[in-house]
Amino acid sequence: MQKIVINREIGGFGLSDEAIEKYAELKGIKLYKDVKALDVSLYYLVPVKEYDKLCEQASKTRDYEKLLNAEFSAENINRSDQYLVQTIELLKDKANTQSSKLKIVEIPDNVEWEIEESAGVEWVAEKHKTWS
Repeated sequence: MQKIVINREIGGFGLSDEAIEKYAELKGIKLYKDVKALDVSLYYLVPVKEYDKLCEQASKTRDYEKLLNAEFSAENINRSDQYLVQTIELLKDKANTQSSKLKIVEIPDNVEWEIEESAGVEWVAEKHKTWS
């Protein structure tokens, strides 16, 4: 069986700071945390000062690739990532944000799947061919 993490709350997928930090620990990723206004935490794959330098360079050169590669976003994690699943299993409700309620769905191994959503509430659907 495949385990897939989905969000079951209006608002959209997201991970708490504790969940992001646990995921990074399990995955072996070094993250650098920067707390912005309104206590919003941002995470980078490089030290914050180095990220700030990359921002300055990107604004001059309009080359944002290095900048994007230095950012960490929970939205980019594959939802069947074993470390994400493990994080949710370990932290349970502590992995949620104010606008997310995460759930692990199990489906058969041979199913090609995708996540569909409406207003941020997600479900796992079997992939089908579609044309328009």
